[in-house]
Amino acid sequence: MIETPKNILVVTVGGSCEPIVNAIGTPPGYDFVYFICSKGGGKRASEFQVDGSGAPCVGSKKMPSIVEQVGLGEDRYEKVTFDVDTHVDNLAILYKDLKGVAQAIRERFPGASVIANYTGGTKSMSAALVLVAIEAGWDLQVNKGMRENVVKIETGDIPVPVATNGFYSERNRTLFQDAFINFNYSMAKMVADATLRSLRLSPTEESQWHEWRAIADGFNLWDSFFYGQALKVLKPVASRVEFYMPFLSYLTSDRKEARYYTCLDLILNAERRAHQSRFDDAISRLYRALELLAQTRLMERFNLDTGHLDIKDTRIPASFREKYAQKANEKGIFHVALVEAYDLLQELDDPVGHEFDSQRSRLLDMLHKRNYSFLAHGFGPIDLGTYKRMYEVIKGFVDKCIKELELKIIWPPQLPRKL
Repeated sequence: MIETPKNILVVTVGGSCEPIVNAIGTPPGYDFVYFICSKGGGKRASEFQVDGSGAPCVGSKKMPSIVEQVGLGEDRYEKVTFDVDTHVDNLAILYKDLKGVAQAIRERFPGASVIANYTGGTKSMSAALVLVAIEAGWDLQVNKGMRENVVKIETGDIPVPVATNGFYSERNRTLFQDAFINFNYSMAKMVADATLRSLRLSPTEESQWHEWRAIADGFNLWDSFFYGQALKVLKPVASRVEFYMPFLSYLTSDRKEARYYTCLDLILNAERRAHQSRFDDAISRLYRALELLAQTRLMERFNLDTGHLDIKDTRIPASFREKYAQKANEKGIFHVALVEAYDLLQELDDPVGHEFDSQRSRLLDMLHKRNYSFLAHGFGPIDLGTYKRMYEVIKGFVDKCIKELELKIIWPPQLPRKL
């Protein structure tokens, strides 16, 4: 049964009742309390202090149980017990079971405000509760008071909040950088969004996270081929990414080199997908790069669009037009695919077409492997070895074509893996 949101306390119980009583308050400051305690082993276990009969709490004098001292009814608490001999010092078991407690709280008290007090219990119990609390987004609390020795606080301790912002911020920095190093810019942006939305940051920290968010967003858009939007997002932080801006400006320009740069960007994009072991995605990009090079050359030099060729266009060699006469539509328009585009370039006596013909066997072998991949027309998964061979062949071909055409184009840098 789902109950209305409440204030929940999850508290570890050790050998002393007083800190737990102080944490709960008299009367109780919480609607429901989960006691994390030990069982078995007679008086070595802490569960009897929670609700044992008589006077189980022993300090300067014997006192009733914790729930009796604070006036907590049976319907307002639950004991989560661990065997005193086998489990209370086993961090793995404690962590696993306390994650189950966190899930139970989410289901029973959706939207509840939860505080985890880790003052009592074994060190492993406290450590497990802190780990689970951090993952669950609970507030942390520990009892503090005046110390008279290095052993323990003797009396008068009170529960105080534990500052977690610094921890969360540092952890999120690590998550952000881990995502960035794997070219996972969308995840890096999500981490930045969560940090800005949930943490109380200083003005300096907030400004930095906004900057990091913009950079992650910009490169994620770039990685997804939204070049114009990427340029718009990255311009305000251009000083941080100035090494990459000239390349992005080419990708968004009307200059004739732009499409050649897009071809190179597809190959770099393939490298990023391969780094993520997404080899089917990688070879799809390599295939598109090879196709785009032919399309670009036909458009840039001959003003021919592979998707809209006219059977009556005398710029196209007669032999090529005759070959496609039966495939043209009623308006005399036909289109050609990748290999046919290079064949057309060869018939037009273009060096790119001749280079393709000289490497035809190697290139067709790579295209055959692509055609039988899951993301093309077949059922064969692509492994690292296949990707590497295809990458070497296609990148080598593109490199040679750019050199032969004497284009003033240099390979751009790979997108960043760190800030």
